[in-house]
Amino acid sequence: MVRKRHVAGTALLLVSALLAGCGSSAGKGKAASGPSSNKDGSSSASSQDASSSGTSAGVSDSSASTDTASPVSGGKLTIWRHSAEGPGVPDLFKRYEAATGTKLDLVSIPADSFESTVQTKWATGDRPDILEYHGSLSQLLALNPAQNMQDLSNEPFAAKSGDLYKSSAAYQGKVYGAILAKPFVFGMWYNKATFKTAGVELPKSVADLKRVCAELKQKAPGVAPIYEAAGSKWPTQILVINYMSEFNKDDAYAKDVMAKTKKMSDPSGPFVAGLTAYKELQDTGCFNKDYITGKFEKGVADVVNGKAALISGLSTATSIVNTAAGSPDKADAAVGFVPISASRPVGGFQTSPVGTFYAPKTKNAEREKAARQFIEWATGPGYADYVKLEGTYPAIEGVAKPKIQALIATAMETAEQAPAFNNSLPGFGSFADLLGQQIAGQLTPVQTADRMQKAMEQAAKAAHLEGW
Repeated sequence: MVRKRHVAGTALLLVSALLAGCGSSAGKGKAASGPSSNKDGSSSASSQDASSSGTSAGVSDSSASTDTASPVSGGKLTIWRHSAEGPGVPDLFKRYEAATGTKLDLVSIPADSFESTVQTKWATGDRPDILEYHGSLSQLLALNPAQNMQDLSNEPFAAKSGDLYKSSAAYQGKVYGAILAKPFVFGMWYNKATFKTAGVELPKSVADLKRVCAELKQKAPGVAPIYEAAGSKWPTQILVINYMSEFNKDDAYAKDVMAKTKKMSDPSGPFVAGLTAYKELQDTGCFNKDYITGKFEKGVADVVNGKAALISGLSTATSIVNTAAGSPDKADAAVGFVPISASRPVGGFQTSPVGTFYAPKTKNAEREKAARQFIEWATGPGYADYVKLEGTYPAIEGVAKPKIQALIATAMETAEQAPAFNNSLPGFGSFADLLGQQIAGQLTPVQTADRMQKAMEQAAKAAHLEGW
């Protein structure tokens, strides 16, 4: 049980960081208070200690003896890593050490201050040899990739990843990061028994949620139609992200906003419509009675146990469902996943910082080459074992998909997908707070959208983006 709670807690830290940090700008968050020691022997970084001197992992793995790669000249690389890694990445580090004789100095950065710690330290000029970081353009821009990252466009993995680099870990046509895991997908988890017993058809769109809400109130009066977790703050964003997905095929909406041909503040635009749809669900009593203070983990448990019918979720947080249900098999039996957008089932997707690697420019040619060599190995000889242990969908072609839990597979295999609309828009770090004000009745949907437009414009100007 302790292990299950740890896994769920790690997933919760990761997804909250993913959404709370979307679009934040450099140097605006609070840094962690100081270093700590991790179970794997790596150091934990704050904005004061995420430096180029870490603690070597120094752990070999005999199963890695079949991996091949030339030892790095110099024998030592520093990696800034995300603290909420699953099993695949730490194992990747150990196998690389065993295969090459290279020592990896691992500096773990806490999930709850990940973006601010990296960006604050980055602003001082400090650089690791390898950086594990977000693939979203909004986060990448804070690090000025054209100036500070090595171009990985000609690495073999880039041509074997489909269209992934059209919207992630790339800028102005150049690939700067290597993404090991296929992006996660947003949607809604639902209680299977509730819908079956009530005879209610699953929602196919956000607009359809009104119908589902009304029918569930009549046929399952003791069940909250939708669990909202405003007490956790970050989950409230998911429903709006879901709504926007159909408008952002190939990142179209975000590109239009950045090109100034569209504005989020347009009263007749989709962003205002999404915020309005959220408010209508709130005003018509579709949420749980304690939605203002509701917590995400409690909401997931209520859906598992049939106290709530639906909750906004994302595939990378499935371990939280598993913990609430008691096992993956029990979770699969009790809970399903449905993609949802404004008018049809489109799943918004976004990359995770975990397993996404960059090779910063360090002004040391030998170490820069060594960093690229690590990425070549991680996306080449070492990749298949990573996919197998992590239990993830491969982002790179030519590697077999491992056995995947049904609940995850349903989400990841959503037929129609689009990049999450905020993936490429700077300034979204304030969205959860602004939406919280709307939920509290302090802002209208138009006012929320207007403030988000202004935040985006300010962030774009601060990052000196082209045209801003």
